[in-house]
Amino acid sequence: MNSQVLSRCNLTRLLPWLLVVVAVSAYWPCMHGPFLWDDRDWTTEVEWVMKDLNGLRLIWMVPTTLQQYYPVTATSFWLDYQLWGWNPFAFHLTNVIAHGICGVFFGMVLKRLEVPGAWLAATLLVVHPMMVESVGWITERKNVLAMLFFLASLIAFGRYWSWWSPVDSRRQSRWWILGTLLFILALLSKITAFVLPPSLLVICWWKTGRIGFRRDLIPTLPLFLVSIALGIAINWMETHHIGAKGEIFEISWLDRFVLSGQAICFYILKLAWPHPLCVIYYRWELDASQVAQWAGVLGVLMIMVTLAWSRQRGIWAAFLFFVGALFPVLGFLSVYGMRYAWVADRWVQLPALALFALGGVAVWRIRSSWLRGTIAVFIAFVSFQLTRQQTALYSNLDTFWMAAISENKNAWVAHNEYSDALMVAGRLDEALFHIRESIRLAPHFAEGHSNQGNILQARGQFEDALHSYDEALRLLPNHAGILYNRGTLLRDIGQLKEAEEDLRRAIEKRGDFLAAHNDLGNLLLTSGKFGEAKKHFLRALELRPSNPNANTSLGNVYYMEGEYLLAKECFEAALASDPNQLAALSNYAWMLATTADEGARDGARAVALASRAADLTKHQDVGVLSCLAAAYAEAGDFSKAVETIDHAIQRSSTAGQNGATQNLRAMGDLFESGKSFRIEKP
Repeated sequence: MNSQVLSRCNLTRLLPWLLVVVAVSAYWPCMHGPFLWDDRDWTTEVEWVMKDLNGLRLIWMVPTTLQQYYPVTATSFWLDYQLWGWNPFAFHLTNVIAHGICGVFFGMVLKRLEVPGAWLAATLLVVHPMMVESVGWITERKNVLAMLFFLASLIAFGRYWSWWSPVDSRRQSRWWILGTLLFILALLSKITAFVLPPSLLVICWWKTGRIGFRRDLIPTLPLFLVSIALGIAINWMETHHIGAKGEIFEISWLDRFVLSGQAICFYILKLAWPHPLCVIYYRWELDASQVAQWAGVLGVLMIMVTLAWSRQRGIWAAFLFFVGALFPVLGFLSVYGMRYAWVADRWVQLPALALFALGGVAVWRIRSSWLRGTIAVFIAFVSFQLTRQQTALYSNLDTFWMAAISENKNAWVAHNEYSDALMVAGRLDEALFHIRESIRLAPHFAEGHSNQGNILQARGQFEDALHSYDEALRLLPNHAGILYNRGTLLRDIGQLKEAEEDLRRAIEKRGDFLAAHNDLGNLLLTSGKFGEAKKHFLRALELRPSNPNANTSLGNVYYMEGEYLLAKECFEAALASDPNQLAALSNYAWMLATTADEGARDGARAVALASRAADLTKHQDVGVLSCLAAAYAEAGDFSKAVETIDHAIQRSSTAGQNGATQNLRAMGDLFESGKSFRIEKP
């Protein structure tokens, strides 16, 4: 008998963890989906951060290392990369499992608070389609982790306050310490967890009818101080580092007040009826002078009057949590995402806990157990199906962005981001179509014109690209990124003086612009300004010590100055960061094969490096082939040297490169006579 009771008890404890399985099943359609939108800013484009312990140090110690200072979230990406490399499935799986655990923790919290329908509410969290944006979009792991640590912290504080039982019991400080540590982890996952301290006081008021100064306020005061300090810092970064400023954010306080009412009502209605959902919602015009725009504020006031009339502390507590958790995205603060839309599914992820709890209570108050169970199953099943439908949008690049475009005919940002993704994929014609649609819908968006310039430049339409950059700079004269783009184009078409001016201006506007430092250094290097070029390469390496481009460029400077040992160190550092860095492979091999300094030559190493470069270019690049031939000659294998140089001559002649062909034939004559190629001075 005892064993049966024990077995039943263990089963009861295990059942909630089935929510993790439900989460994986609901989100399976997106599990093999790619990195989308700004996922690359947190993953593949910051590989230099993710690959070693120094990157982990930068994540925590240098707030501007990544797009936002959320080091706990960034550390989870770092760990994923260490375990799986850039496998999107693993990144999705981490999100989904964490989301399922959130459901388990939420159910535990509600059960301990004696909220009816706790596990229905937890199931709603796991399968509600408005949660998809936070879970299916890899970047938004910060939402999932913030909720995970928020709920874990709430469980710890619940133990500290004995779940706010009317009968005071002895509190154990270890639970307060654990709750505080978990709260800090939540804040460092995403600042939305700031709502925990006021939530603790709201729960206390709900459960006991009062808030005691010593019992409740004093223990939460340090939490308030931590959340306020981090909140100010994060808001400053949102404004000055990410760019949540400018004319688009210059909204009157009356309009902000109107927006807050509209947003609250929008989220309540969407959570109750989550169809249709949009990847990017419409950014409607705000005008407080229009009576109709006050409907949201009126709706909120009606809710508050109804709650006051009902005198239900539990419902009041849920409403206060919902509005408090929404506060940062109600329009009173400048949030970068609001340049595209006033509302987003991901912004209601944490506030939604309150409405899920109320939904669970409402169903569980139905007297008929049969009807109650039927309704609960129906709600969970419909939500599950809608979630699978929504997660399917994240399964591939085209599905995601075409859904965003079809759902919102004015989604200029969707066209813009889709064009960028198409350009990366090499689908330039489609990319050009979508960037032009973006410009049509938002002609004053300077970055759109700049992105059009990037696509046109990739298509070889240099004059048209230059016009696009000029228009972008007319709209946004001091934008470092646009100046850099135009500078690189001017360099490619031979207008070196103008290119140098643009690159210098880009660095003036943004001193930590690594690519601009590197490209300006290379431009100065071609002009023979070795000293100034070296300064820019060294600055680039200060910004990112392991950067292969900067190490390669600095190696080139040292090589040209005859500092072969220093050049070797730089080339080796570049290849340690990126073994396939073509410039480092070929330039290093050339130095080892051709320099007149006998101590700096190494034929075997030169052959290995040049062979790798030739494989990467499929033995089609004339310069790499000549480098490989010189390496073979230095290694004493003149037959292969002659064979390789003949191949280079053939390709050069076919391309009509007469001057290069003559030089290659002169090299071939040396190899046929059993001599290596030497350069007295680079």
